[in-house]
Amino acid sequence: MDSGWVGLGKETEYFEKEFAEYIGANFAIGFNSATAALHVALMCAGVENDDEVLTTPMTFVSTNAAILYCNATPVFCDIDIDTLSNNIKNA
Repeated sequence: MDSGWVGLGKETEYFEKEFAEYIGANFAIGFNSATAALHVALMCAGVENDDEVLTTPMTFVSTNAAILYCNATPVFCDIDIDTLSNNIKNA
C-alpha cells in the first residue's frame, strides 16, 4: 500500500501470496471491493436466478446489491421491530 499501487500486477500477486501464508491458506484472492467479494461468494455458494437469500436490512446497500447481481431475491429478516436490533428475544 505504501507504493500507491492498488491494481492488478506484481504487487497484488505479492499481497495475495503473503496474505495466504499469513492466514495459513494455500492461496488468497484480492478483490477491488467488498461488493465484488460478496458477489463471488454468493456465486460460489450456488446462489442462482430466483433464489431467496436471507439477509439483514441493517447493512450497507452492497450486501443486498450482491444478491441482486445474482438475480436472486433478498429476504430481509433478523431485526426486532421495536429496537431495530438483531438480538431478537423469543425468536
